Amino acid sequence: MENSTTTTTLDQLKSIPLLKGLSPDVLSTLIPHLNIKTFAPKTVIYSPFHSLNRLYLLISGKVQIYQIDCDGKRVLLDLLMPGSLFGAFIRSESEMIESDYAEAIEESEVGEIARTTFLDLVHTSSELTSRLFELTFEQLLATRERVKDLALCNAETRIVNQLKRLARHHGTANDQGVVINTRLTHKDIAQMVGLTREMTTKVLGRLNKKGWISFRRGFMALNSKEIIANVHSHLS
Repeated sequence: MENSTTTTTLDQLKSIPLLKGLSPDVLSTLIPHLNIKTFAPKTVIYSPFHSLNRLYLLISGKVQIYQIDCDGKRVLLDLLMPGSLFGAFIRSESEMIESDYAEAIEESEVGEIARTTFLDLVHTSSELTSRLFELTFEQLLATRERVKDLALCNAETRIVNQLKRLARHHGTANDQGVVINTRLTHKDIAQMVGLTREMTTKVLGRLNKKGWISFRRGFMALNSKEIIANVHSHLS
């Protein structure tokens, strides 16, 4: 179930990577075109039965992108966190029939904008063009890193690398370490790194015993000095 009523503030929108730091003129042009909706958990945002002609911006919550294989099983392609772009923003007109499902995992606020409207805005704003390029490059680099991890790394390294990526984009540093500012279940992490939930729980328990990570009021924190130093270089 989707709901068009939202409590999203302008300040919240300005903190999203695509919009952060844009001039007031660009924001005043773009934001009125964003149709912000709230999706309940397990609500499909789009599917292969939709013609994909919109760009989606995840403001809060979590969204999974998946396909259905020939045996009817879900194959997870990506798990999106706040600030992610998804949908029709890099496809040509001949590729507008979607083959993926996008589904809210928890209550999620999503801003949507017509692809043609967004491209018109990009063509008239060098600021927005630059920011879109940066964000797209970051998402492609993160995908490349995940594929590399899947091919070359053991379970512990996969999980540590994924936690570092999450901390860089969703982390807050304090005296004890870096807290990832989004609630993650063991299943979420397992899906991100291509492991079973049981194996993920075992590895996280081992990392916790080593003192590399800890759990604080439902949030995960990175405590290892080596990991923190790597994350700090991206947060600073």
